[in-house]
Amino acid sequence: MATISKIEKLSNGVDKRSSLPDNILGEILSLLPIKNATTTSIPAQRWKHLWSLHRHAVFCCPSGVGLPRLCEAVDHVLRHLSPQIETFSIEFPYVTIRNANRLNLCLAYLSRWIPEVCGRNVTRLIISISRNIYNPVYTVSSCVFGAKTFQHLELRGNILLKTCSALERFNLEFNSIAEVLLVDICSSSLRFLQIRKYGTSSSCRINIDAPMMETFDIYDTLVSYQFVNRPTLLNFAKVIFRLPIWDSADDEILVVTKITNFISVISKVKKLELGCDLGLFFGNDFAVINSGIWLTFSNRTELVVNLRYKTPPLPQSVLSKLRMVTVSGVNREEEHQLGWVKDLLNNAPLLKELHVLPL
Repeated sequence: MATISKIEKLSNGVDKRSSLPDNILGEILSLLPIKNATTTSIPAQRWKHLWSLHRHAVFCCPSGVGLPRLCEAVDHVLRHLSPQIETFSIEFPYVTIRNANRLNLCLAYLSRWIPEVCGRNVTRLIISISRNIYNPVYTVSSCVFGAKTFQHLELRGNILLKTCSALERFNLEFNSIAEVLLVDICSSSLRFLQIRKYGTSSSCRINIDAPMMETFDIYDTLVSYQFVNRPTLLNFAKVIFRLPIWDSADDEILVVTKITNFISVISKVKKLELGCDLGLFFGNDFAVINSGIWLTFSNRTELVVNLRYKTPPLPQSVLSKLRMVTVSGVNREEEHQLGWVKDLLNNAPLLKELHVLPL
């Protein structure tokens, strides 16, 4: 990308760009990669320090050899950037055993950088550590969850995430393609937990210790969830699972096990929304799930489902307790969907309200 190396001038010799206010020039420079923005200090004295108004500190090191220079560059930029930063993004490369010590040094620097950028009203934090047997597990600082302006968190690689005990609301969004991600969510005060996991990897492990949790909103590819304490106060759970592709019967058994374990943990929920294929929870392909697991849902009285996917009939253990059902994605021309609704009306003795939302 070209840098601002030539300053346009008016016929009378007035510098047209330099006549703009600093805040406007800072916004313009923020559209450039920070490496290019720093070169704008060369053309004129007026531009010497304008690059420090850049709002997006994005760094990437192509190889393990350049790690020491990366640390120096980040240190230099953070010393000169303005107090307010919108984005801090850093990507560490795939390293060999010879460069592993250099990466350890960078992660030590990272532990110092994170509290600093959080204190500058950062809204986006992206940390990427390429998966490698030589790469250590990095623990994200708890100060991330104390940043009032923090909105977006993206983590990739061997990362351990620990929340603080005072956290009441936590939104976690990350992308994992092939990396192992370790997340440890521990808060005795947590009421709301939302997890959005994108990518194809199902190797992540999320440990949750939140006994006071009331709302659980999850969208992912069936990672392993481990609950230290079952959330007995759970009022609402929204679940969207995207099935990974499995190559063997063992993979299918693993999927069934993950779903069964997850369902058993949220069995105290009152309102359950299933935004994915109902066959995952009630279909014949996952008969293990139907073997009494739904009998443990003693509090559940409201169900929200989408019929755009498979529509296996609900087991009687589910129908017998339902008082309110919302059904979306209904196509009046699909007989099996209308049959599903009729079966619900005929076999749910406690049903008081039925809301049908057509396509």
